[in-house]
Amino acid sequence: MTVGRVLHRYGSLPAYLALALVAGLVPLIVHNPYYLSIWILVAIYGIMAIALSLLMGYTGQVSLGHAAFYGLGAYASAIGTTRYHINPWLCMLLGVAITALVAYLVGRPTLRLHGHYLAMATLGIGIIVQIFFREGGTFTGGFSGLAGIPQLRIAGLAFDTDRKCGRLCSSRSSCQPISSIRGWAGRCGRFTTARWQHGHAALTCPI
Repeated sequence: MTVGRVLHRYGSLPAYLALALVAGLVPLIVHNPYYLSIWILVAIYGIMAIALSLLMGYTGQVSLGHAAFYGLGAYASAIGTTRYHINPWLCMLLGVAITALVAYLVGRPTLRLHGHYLAMATLGIGIIVQIFFREGGTFTGGFSGLAGIPQLRIAGLAFDTDRKCGRLCSSRSSCQPISSIRGWAGRCGRFTTARWQHGHAALTCPI
């Protein structure tokens, strides 16, 4: 099923286009640095919310540790650039790989749980990761965080202002629903949804 068909099916195409238009105009219209910084956070948290919506809406699993994996990716890329002076774009890929590895190792035993037990387990994971970031000393920066993170650059263009970062975050958050729908409309997404709704039937029937 194509993205356009999915959007039309659920009647959300006009809403998505309007949201994408607003997201693209905000960095161009807003000039106040404070409001721009708030908008950047809104765009970043919007990406996280869509990912959490996929997890809870399509699989029926309640996760209270979603922010922990966001933090793992962020800290992994920040530590790579500040401590080991690795290219920021490469560090982001490493952050994704490290987060995926941790998610796999944690998810193997955790996903055997269901309902409130799964929710409590994911809550515990989030608390453990937060404590690690806070008590990591000079490695994670502790309460002070990490300073001196280099600016992102694309073909010589440096994202050194809030306006430029706002455009980058707006474009990425606008593409997130499309990429999420494309991924979930595939075989893996159909199997995951079927496994939640009819677990035993999904295991016996090819999808």
